[in-house]
Amino acid sequence: MKKPATNRFARIDTHQMRLITRVARLHHMQGLRQSEIAETLEISQASVSRFLSLAQEHGIVRTIVVPPEGLYPELEDGLAAAYGLKAVYVVDITMRESGIELILGAAAARYLATELVGGPVLGLTSWSATLREMARQMEPNGVTGITRIVELSAHTGRDAQCGSSQDCLGRCPCARRTEIDGQC
Repeated sequence: MKKPATNRFARIDTHQMRLITRVARLHHMQGLRQSEIAETLEISQASVSRFLSLAQEHGIVRTIVVPPEGLYPELEDGLAAAYGLKAVYVVDITMRESGIELILGAAAARYLATELVGGPVLGLTSWSATLREMARQMEPNGVTGITRIVELSAHTGRDAQCGSSQDCLGRCPCARRTEIDGQC
């Protein structure tokens, strides 16, 4: 059995609805603070707060987030949820665009500058054009504490027991560091 349709404003009379709407307009359209609205309308600040809550509850005020062009928060949230990731950054580029490594490297550098907290050295196990660009664009800062970025690679001498630098990192004492400019 269907429930009868109810008017969402049935609990509130027209006078109250008009007051709620006025409070919402003063706050959201004219930029008045709650204390200013309370003084103007000669009501308590608690009433202003309650009216603003009711305005949202009854759909008088709706919050809409419009991401700037080139940002894809819904896609990023979906990828993070699907793969259990803490953060995802989608970079807006076209396949015909030249300098993809520069764009991706710059995005990776911005991400690391805000998300990574650690010691003075960041070690990477392989260098691609994108990682080189990321390293070039990273600036030492107080947030991450990173002052140098180095490449970690496997020793290739007789004592090496590792197949690649990635294999070597956790198991062998044969890792050496090579700075991005090629100097040790």
